[in-house]
Amino acid sequence: MPKYQKYQSVHWLLLPIVAYFVLLAGVYAATIPIFEESDEAEHFLYVHNILQDNALPVIRSRDELGDLTDLTDIWNNHAHHAPLYYLLGASVIALTDRADIEFYLRSNDVIFVRGIRENNPNKWLHSPYASSGDTYRAVMTLRALNGLLGVGTLVLIFLTARIVWRRDDVAVCSALLVASVPGFVVNHASVTNDALVIFLYAAGTLWLVKTWTSRELSGANIALICLIVAGAALAKLTGLMLAGIVIMVLFVGAWRGHFERRAAFRASLAVIVALILLAGWWYVRNVTLYGDPFALTATQSIWGRDLDRVGDPSNWPEEVRRVLRSFWLMVGYRHEPLLAPDSWTLYGGLLVVLAGFGLSRHVRRVPQRAAVLILCLICVGMVAQLLVGTRNVDISYGRILFPAMPAFASLMAFGLWRIGGRALMVLAILPLIAFALNTPAMIAATYPRLQVLASADVAPDDLLVEQVAVAASVVHVGDVLQFDLTFAGAHPDNPYLLVTAVDSVSGARLGHAEVYPGMAATDTLSAEGRYRARVRVPLTVPEMPVPPRRVDLFLRWSHQGQGDAVRYEGAILNDRRYRPPAPPQSLAVRFGDVIALDGYELQADVDSVIVSLWWRRLAPIDGEWMLTVQMLDRHGQLVTQADGSLPGYPTRLWLAGVTVVDERRLVVPPDTVPDEYQILVGWYRLSDLQRLPVTSHAFPDQILPLTRVVYPFIAADAP
Repeated sequence: MPKYQKYQSVHWLLLPIVAYFVLLAGVYAATIPIFEESDEAEHFLYVHNILQDNALPVIRSRDELGDLTDLTDIWNNHAHHAPLYYLLGASVIALTDRADIEFYLRSNDVIFVRGIRENNPNKWLHSPYASSGDTYRAVMTLRALNGLLGVGTLVLIFLTARIVWRRDDVAVCSALLVASVPGFVVNHASVTNDALVIFLYAAGTLWLVKTWTSRELSGANIALICLIVAGAALAKLTGLMLAGIVIMVLFVGAWRGHFERRAAFRASLAVIVALILLAGWWYVRNVTLYGDPFALTATQSIWGRDLDRVGDPSNWPEEVRRVLRSFWLMVGYRHEPLLAPDSWTLYGGLLVVLAGFGLSRHVRRVPQRAAVLILCLICVGMVAQLLVGTRNVDISYGRILFPAMPAFASLMAFGLWRIGGRALMVLAILPLIAFALNTPAMIAATYPRLQVLASADVAPDDLLVEQVAVAASVVHVGDVLQFDLTFAGAHPDNPYLLVTAVDSVSGARLGHAEVYPGMAATDTLSAEGRYRARVRVPLTVPEMPVPPRRVDLFLRWSHQGQGDAVRYEGAILNDRRYRPPAPPQSLAVRFGDVIALDGYELQADVDSVIVSLWWRRLAPIDGEWMLTVQMLDRHGQLVTQADGSLPGYPTRLWLAGVTVVDERRLVVPPDTVPDEYQILVGWYRLSDLQRLPVTSHAFPDQILPLTRVVYPFIAADAP
């Protein structure tokens, strides 16, 4: 049996964890644009309208919302939520002047007018200039409130784990694990009622394990759980389950003789009475307004899966994947959220398996085994609640499971400790810390802000693109081509940018994006202003592998016609699937020690011959070099030639280690006499016609005599 260290006060161990969480939440809050976290605008408008109307909002159907004209009413569609968090938030920001609220409620027309969601994660448009009102300060104040609730949750998690496991290191790691889950941090760096529900569940979890351990059901203790349970029921519908868990634990404790039956009955009755007196009015109101205590029918009229389908509920593997990814990280709205990479989910799954293995082997040796079962009951209850709820409303998101985080983290930390001790606990959390620290960069890349540059000397009459600079010179098929757009001016029609990525060789469309650069409404910009923004264009995967070639970008604003699109050079497209065949005729020729010719092939036609050449870069190539393929007669006179760079693939952009095949067709003039002719290959610089020397062989004129042909075309042996 393991020896548990003496239970002692070590609250100072929480200080660095709290400081780490506060710093992380502050960075997240500064990085996430206002209202871009999922439903943040709707949660804030709930608070705002309480202050404006001095009344709680009423659920309206989608048709009713569509008939409204006031933006603060149109987007206030979360009236189905219980009001405790919003009443608390209203008391916190009551002194702010939010007259500029509509300044922040400019919806993204590309999504809501054009119906294009791809590459538009931002639901709202954001001006690069500050507003004169207090709305931004009010939002940041509520974000700070949620950060304080997160700090309280971490303290409660620490205390819960310390009571259950009687180990301070396990308790500290439980709190650190939760503080390092990016999804948890995002929830406490934005305006959402989830933060209060999680805090109350953490308080209820601590009460359960502490009460079970101490067997104390005093009047003060019962009064405390009554307030916690009523608060949870009045904070969110999912909070009702906490009351059921508390009553179940009291019933089982009385049945097994752990609690004095009269005391357990008194506590259960008090919880029920508290629910009725403190929270019951909300559910009676729902019955009066909507016909049922939970307002399920009215809620489904807005958020039912048949109306607002994002995922396919019948595709349960994808639903599970979405829940797991969004548990570790979700920023933004359901149409195109920033979710955790699958690698995070796999790592988290590995930790759960390891912790579960360690827990199952040693849970019987834990003195507080019943407290462990309480933690498991809370976790199972939240999963069951998610499964039931997601059948009718699209809530297949990991944040629904966060109220079980205190129980989950405590079980995880102890299971890892039993497998590998304190060292494994800490080492297992280090990658989570790395994930959490990397998340702000991911958020900034997903929501690129508009950068204001020095004003133009002369204001343009229209939006004017000044420069397009690709972020990387090489992009792979299926990836996202990113470029920095510098532009000037403004336009009263609020046009957006259309970008089309085109194969420079075939002209095929490789990708398309319609966006507001920097998420900014172009009618709010300054006519004299100059701006820079990062633009992303997702690339498709061609059906057949293609050799490297340049991607061209065609840009125009939405108020301009197709003919106004301007072409800009993009990046080199590298298709990793591309594998050229082996050349029929192998060579080992070097030009200037930077270009290798590995082989060739001849294909004759009636009046032409196709010369295929296998090229490879040996070292970085300076400048632009032109390939020349010539056919000379026996007197050295030029008969025909084909010059130019490789189509869409200039030498300065050649990729290391990639072999490409270039075809040149030599068309023979009609008056060419039957004879033997010579094919030559070389490189020259267009600016001064200087040839790239053949460094592997000594040939006159720095040009390679490749082979001889007989016209009519019969290939001869190479010299």
